[in-house]
Order: sequence, then C-alpha cells, then structure tokens
Amino acid sequence: MKPKINTRRMGGNVKVILLVGYVLFALAGEGRATFFTSDETGTTAAVFLKEPIGARSIGMGRAFTAVADGPEAIWWNPAGMLTNPRSELLLENSIWMNEFLFNTLAGMFLLDEGNILGLMINQLIFNTPMPGYDNLGNPTENVKFMEMAFSASYATDVFEIPFGINFKLISSTLADVSALSLAGDVGVLQGFFKNDLKVGLSIKNFGAKLQWLDEGFSLPFAGHLGVAYQLLEKDLTMALDVQAPFDQPPHYHLGVELARSLGLVMKFAIRVGYHTDWKGYTDTLNGLNAGFGWEWRINNRVLVRTGRMVGYKQKLFLLLGLDYAWTPNDQLEPSHRLSLKIGF
Repeated sequence: MKPKINTRRMGGNVKVILLVGYVLFALAGEGRATFFTSDETGTTAAVFLKEPIGARSIGMGRAFTAVADGPEAIWWNPAGMLTNPRSELLLENSIWMNEFLFNTLAGMFLLDEGNILGLMINQLIFNTPMPGYDNLGNPTENVKFMEMAFSASYATDVFEIPFGINFKLISSTLADVSALSLAGDVGVLQGFFKNDLKVGLSIKNFGAKLQWLDEGFSLPFAGHLGVAYQLLEKDLTMALDVQAPFDQPPHYHLGVELARSLGLVMKFAIRVGYHTDWKGYTDTLNGLNAGFGWEWRINNRVLVRTGRMVGYKQKLFLLLGLDYAWTPNDQLEPSHRLSLKIGF
C-alpha cells in the first residue's frame, strides 16, 4: 500500500502550506505582543500538553513535524498518520526530575486506504507525596496532582493534501479541585520529489481556557512548521522545525536520523538533535538530545490485482519496535524516554 502523500500540484500545494505558515507565525508574533508580556511567559495551564511524545522525536531534537509517521503523529501532526497507513500502537514512559511520571498510550487504526483513526491518552502524575495542610496549618492527607488528555484524531486527503484533525478533552486535578477544557489540533503534510522532501504544518492546542474555580487559564497554543529531507535511499533523514508558542519566543529544532536495515526483518537507527527551548542555561549540553531505535518486522506476500495485472506485494504482518532517548540538563537530572511500538 503506497502512502497517500504525492507530488502532484506541487506549486499550488507549496503556496498553500507556506501561506498558512506565514499567517500562523504572523498571528503568533502579534499574539505574543498583544496578549503576553515577559512576565507572563510560561503562565499557560496544562503545561504537560507541551511535552512531545515519542522517544524517536526526542532523540531527533524534537524536529518532527514533517517526520512523524506513526501514533506519535497524533501529537506532532495528525496528517502524518497517512505517511505509513497501517494499524499501530505506541506505549511510552518517562520520569521527569525523579518526581513526575509521564505515560502515553496511543494508537492509529487503518479504516481504509485513505482514512485513519487515531486515539491517545496522556497522563502526568506527581509521583512524590505532597503533604497537605488545612487553614490552621495542621497536617492533613497528602495532596494528589494529576493531569490527563484524551485525544481522538482523523486523517484523510483534502484537495490532495494529507490533512489531520485532533480533538482532545483535558483534565487537571489538584487535591479535590478539578478543571476541564476542550481543545483541538490541525495539521497538513506534503511530500515532494518522490517524498524525499516533506513540509509539515500543525496548529496545536486551540480551545477553551482551563477553568480553575473562578479563574481561567489559557492553553499552550502553538504553531509548528517543519521540513525534512531524506538521503541515501531514505536511510538518512535531516529535519528542521520552527515552533512558535504564544507564551514564549520561537524555538528552533534540528535533528538527524541514520537508519540501516540488517537483512529483511531488522532495522537499527541512531539519532541526534538540538533545540533552543531552554534558553538561559549555561551547560553546553542543554538542548542536546540523542537516542537509538530498533525495529523488527514480518511481512506477508499478498496477491493483488491492478486492472488486468495480477502480482504479489509485501504487506506488514507484525512490527515490534523499541526507541530510547536521552536528554541532559545542568539544572536537573538527565531524563530518559522509552517507547514501545507494535504494528500490524
């Protein structure tokens, strides 16, 4: 089954993506100037929505808007689910600062050749007990903190451009107080030159404020524009992302992945990347990411008919993959990300 991304109408599609990207980042710049000041930087709610999923993406410096092609695309760019249309599950775990536990369960499910459904659950838990106190300062039971997002995505072609949309329900709980909000993402992805070059655009977390008691807090709205280019028979991928959140200056991301097949069923990959998310830190390693991946797949030969022609082609039967990413930090402990994927 061939990916739906194509090279037709190249000029028109490039103009559409670049125009939307220009409008997005113009609005982002205007939004920061109008709605945010330096004192408000980082004050959006549900900050866990900023945390990307997929150890592969972390290892590539979070330059993934035009690269995502599995369940990770639900977070990065839902149109990316069309790149390799199949059914696949992703399970992920990471620990932040030895205090927070971040878990993800995501899946994409092939409805037919041009339509894919995606589902995802993200959960952030404060793993260390926090002592609670009443109004008089007397100790009470431990305070619990948890945030979750439930996402449903759909990807298809719109005017021959792969398009994806994502709806999410966001929940945040502190002690006995909870807040809810609804939000969405949209994304497009277009391939050129036999898909060696890809351009992706996504707009993330637009929706209602997260309401805590009598006060509402904005969600971390952001725009991502990414470019990826593949060399060496698609074994080498180089990616660049520009990410524009409303509450921070733009971030720049660079990533490289080298993947090599060993025989017919094994593939190994090494990755390195750099990003500018963490400005103001002095350690030269800040912003650096690295990782590796392993993939094992079994294909079936299936008989297909195209017009009067009959022949065999390879179809995925089972895929198992494991990805790891490492992120250093001079202020905190290094973080480790582990992802398991199962395709069928």
